[in-house]
Amino acid sequence: MIKQNLYGVSLYPTKYRPFYGMYNGKDCEGLLLKFAPNNLFMPYRFGIRLALAIRKYHPNFFQKSLSSQAQSMFIKATGTDELLKAFMENKSDEEIISISQKDLDNFISLRKKYLLY
Repeated sequence: MIKQNLYGVSLYPTKYRPFYGMYNGKDCEGLLLKFAPNNLFMPYRFGIRLALAIRKYHPNFFQKSLSSQAQSMFIKATGTDELLKAFMENKSDEEIISISQKDLDNFISLRKKYLLY
């Protein structure tokens, strides 16, 4: 995953010890995300690309039985259940990107009436 182009974010392997939650006090490995200092970063697109990269290295991640809380958080974060279904049905990267772009376009269109400037 570190070698992939994730659009303005660099990933570095790291070790850490959480102080709360189910891994409280346990040594864990993960990735440190370092964001490029510019205004070109697109967090929604990055999140989709990151989820696709995770799926590439852990192909059964979305096929496992995700808790209802995890599913709910995924839907809240992405703004649609269509993306979760696409991941769980193991749709292609291109299909998932297309779904996410459609949803992003819908959001941008919807928010126009709320922008003041």
